[in-house]
Amino acid sequence: EGGSVAVSLTQYLSDTDDTGMTVSNAEIQAIGVHVVSIEPSNHISAEIVDQTINIATVDSDVTGTVLITLRASDATQSTDTTLAIIIRALNDAPVFDVSALDGLRIKVDETYTLNVDDYVSDVDDDQEDIFTTLTGAEPGSVVPVAIGVYEMGWSESGMKVVQVRVSDPSGAVNQYQFSVEVIGDLPMIWDEGQGGDLQAEYDSMEYGTHPTYIVSYTGAVNFEEVALTWQICNSIMGTCHSQGLAPGFDQPFLMQSVYSEGLRTGDEVKLDVIATDIDGFEHKTTKSYSVFATEVVIVDSDNDGVEDSKDAFPDDPAESVDTDGDGVGDNSDAYPNDASKSEMSSGTAGVSWQMPALVFVAIFVFGALGLGLITVMRNRTDYPEAVDWSTAVPSADTVANSMYGGAGAIFQQPMTAATHVADYTGLPGGGSYTQDAAGSTVYVALDQSQWRMNADGSFTRM
Repeated sequence: EGGSVAVSLTQYLSDTDDTGMTVSNAEIQAIGVHVVSIEPSNHISAEIVDQTINIATVDSDVTGTVLITLRASDATQSTDTTLAIIIRALNDAPVFDVSALDGLRIKVDETYTLNVDDYVSDVDDDQEDIFTTLTGAEPGSVVPVAIGVYEMGWSESGMKVVQVRVSDPSGAVNQYQFSVEVIGDLPMIWDEGQGGDLQAEYDSMEYGTHPTYIVSYTGAVNFEEVALTWQICNSIMGTCHSQGLAPGFDQPFLMQSVYSEGLRTGDEVKLDVIATDIDGFEHKTTKSYSVFATEVVIVDSDNDGVEDSKDAFPDDPAESVDTDGDGVGDNSDAYPNDASKSEMSSGTAGVSWQMPALVFVAIFVFGALGLGLITVMRNRTDYPEAVDWSTAVPSADTVANSMYGGAGAIFQQPMTAATHVADYTGLPGGGSYTQDAAGSTVYVALDQSQWRMNADGSFTRM
């Protein structure tokens, strides 16, 4: 059973010539032998090579007698002979089908129940007579809960190995092992230039904006549920003031700050993802996606006071507007509202060259008048008398000088302390932030004055 055999047929071959004399050994070895039939045909295979027959059972479980009809022939005659093959029955050990457990995955701290009857078979004995034991390398990881039923579970992730031993009543034994992948949270990685399966895109992170984001997943896992959360936190205050839940992957969403003016100094956007796949396993981002708000960058290449994005001629300081879109700046365009022309016609050209001359003459005339007036003023002798500031105001004004030691009551009044500032930049320096019993953010200054933060970002002295 389950065996094979090779038998040389040369020793069983004989032949005579036409006179009845036995032929030579060389002629015996030249006799051809081949298989005519096999009955039954599904128990063995038989092949003859150089007068040697090779016989093998088709599987490990067939038994009984098989008849092979052989035919020996020389150049003129042939003879058939029947060869009986007896396949003896042997006791086979039970089989445990570990291939059915390939790729088995369970969650950390999850229990998996395995019924050995689903995986054990034996050609010689009934299944209820097979004895199966499962053991794990970690104590308590594989536990029998009933006859032929085991529960498996692990508290740490990783590949776990389970040993299997099956035996029958005759003592035949087989041993196997299979692996179980124990999974915690499957990681999701943000693509920050080093590769990853999550990508985030936004329209702007400048101060004063409410950014719009789109998060995409580039991996191959199919998810049933996706929880995409966002926060806006302020690194100066040490608190998160805005948060929300995004609709999912590949869908734009607005990060609406609680402050109407949008992102402020020190604001940081954070994104986190928890997704559940179709097998029930959770995938989580290993860290938050993080981007800080930035100052508005104004580029003015030609330094003409008009930023490039609004400057029709960003490299020409003399031009910034082209109303008619003809490529000629309005300052150089004689017809700034007419794209079909930009220069004076010949009829008005004579006037254009006369204008600089007239301007020059006017400048010369006004210059001469100015010089004459200066000459006349210099010849005048009625200059005002010089003031003696040692006796005049303010050195002799005791009221005005009370701030330097004078006694004027108006200057001696105490200054009223501020009780409200628009934002944290107006707070006294050197203090620290804390929270009161109501959960409000409170700033404590060095002079121990306390300032409560309002919803609009302003502070009120307590």
